[in-house]
Amino acid sequence: MQARRTLRDLERVQEQIGDLKGLRTGRVSLRVAEGVVAGLLAPTLADLGQHYPRLRFDIQIASAGEIVEALRSGDADIGLAFFLPHHDDIQPFASSSLEHHVVMAPSHPLAGRGELRLAEIAEHPLALPDEHYGVRQALDEAARDQGVTLMPTFHTASLETQKALALAGAALLILPPMAVARECRDGRLASVPLAPGELSRTRLDLCLHRHRQRSFATDACLGLLASALQGLGDQD
Repeated sequence: MQARRTLRDLERVQEQIGDLKGLRTGRVSLRVAEGVVAGLLAPTLADLGQHYPRLRFDIQIASAGEIVEALRSGDADIGLAFFLPHHDDIQPFASSSLEHHVVMAPSHPLAGRGELRLAEIAEHPLALPDEHYGVRQALDEAARDQGVTLMPTFHTASLETQKALALAGAALLILPPMAVARECRDGRLASVPLAPGELSRTRLDLCLHRHRQRSFATDACLGLLASALQGLGDQD
């Protein structure tokens, strides 16, 4: 790990030299929640690549806790996470809040509902991440407050696995709508909002280490991602 950190520090020095020369080069290392990739991250980085074709991006999927550790170690320049705990050395650069919906196959008996309660979905097979993930912790807390116990049939943090289970009609999911926007547009999945008060709106944080110097590449990426987050808030 120390060798990797030293190499990354040397790379940052080279990026700073490139910045001074106006080369607009560099690499940005991102640790992100999987649910933001299709609806937020991919289109933003595509736009950034059009403006700065010499930038390079290292993208890894991670939980909120893993994102914090990667920012602290220098393995990540930028984090994008749901349910990020407060840490003095991790700086939220921009934030937005999103609703979570119940996602299912269009043929599911709950698919035509206008809204759903946790007590209703608890009666059906669920696919949820385990207790290490913030969304699961928030769901369990909300369920306890309502006297409901969530007993998932499937434990998986993989978004693709969750979607495959829903597409097969095997489980309900709890996700932000942008995570399944394409599948819902194509009619392959359906999403139903949770009833008001069932689950608090989810904060999505764009964050970085408070004391690490930023390169041009990191600043350019932060600026566009912050604008994209603002756009999510404007849609509500």
